[in-house]
Amino acid sequence: MDKNYLNKILNKAQEIGASDIHLLSGLVPYVRTVGDIIPMDDFVPMTGKDIIDIFFSFMDKYSQENFLKYFQSDFSYFNVEN
Repeated sequence: MDKNYLNKILNKAQEIGASDIHLLSGLVPYVRTVGDIIPMDDFVPMTGKDIIDIFFSFMDKYSQENFLKYFQSDFSYFNVEN
């Protein structure tokens, strides 16, 4: 998986008015809409490797090291193709 897959998730999240997304290993992506966290059932569950591959495709070295140290990250990402 790569940034294109993340962009599909983000585009769908935007369509349904989500404020943020949650990616957890072994689960489909989840989105927060109007305070509720709901699954995006039209996507496949992601592995830990899938998530790391996507994030590391645009994270700088410092962010990558923090992600590996704390196993979480909080950041914004802008899809310039949209």
